[in-house]
Parts: sequence; C-alpha cells; structure tokens
Amino acid sequence: MTGGMGISFLAFAALGHPLTLDAAKTWRPERAGEMDRDFHSNPAAHRWHLKVSAVWGAGLIAEASTRAVLVYLLPIDVMVGISAALAVIVFAALIAWTVWDRKRRQAAWSS
Repeated sequence: MTGGMGISFLAFAALGHPLTLDAAKTWRPERAGEMDRDFHSNPAAHRWHLKVSAVWGAGLIAEASTRAVLVYLLPIDVMVGISAALAVIVFAALIAWTVWDRKRRQAAWSS
C-alpha cells in the first residue's frame, strides 16, 4: 500500500501535478484557488511542492521496500509489530520533515 502511494507521489510530481498541492488544498479549501495561483505563478512554490512530493514518494517507497525485505527475514509475529511501528515512524518523520521544511521556506521568503 505505501509503495503504491510512493509511486503515486512520484508519478504525479513527474506529470507536474504534485499530490502535496492537492493535500494542502484539502486541508485549507478556502485557500485552494490562491494555492493553485501560487503554484502556477511562483517558481519557488512550484519547486517546493515538487520537492516535497519527491521526498514523500521516495520515503514511502523506501518504507515499503524495507518492509518487503524484513517480511522474509523475520518471523511473522515479530514482523506484525515491526510493520506497524515502521509505518508510524516513517509517516511521523515525513510529516515532521515537511513541517520543518515549510517553516524554513517561509522564513527564507519573509527575509
């Protein structure tokens, strides 16, 4: 599942329609039009969404690949717990990185 999501992040970014933009518009629908305009007119915003989508895609594919390897190396009862923990850790790390990078980007633009 996470591997498919990772491939989707990368594929949509390659097509010029990053999923991070859709996610942002879902969280803030009242700003959807403004976000679209910013994405299409501001090269820095455009690059940022593509970068974040690429990081999420790569992170999710790495998580799925790690899980696929571990399922053959570890007993099933151990892998059940590790699989759940791995998903939580990867999603938490990706969210934390995205928040950190967004704050860093905003600070750079405001100065």
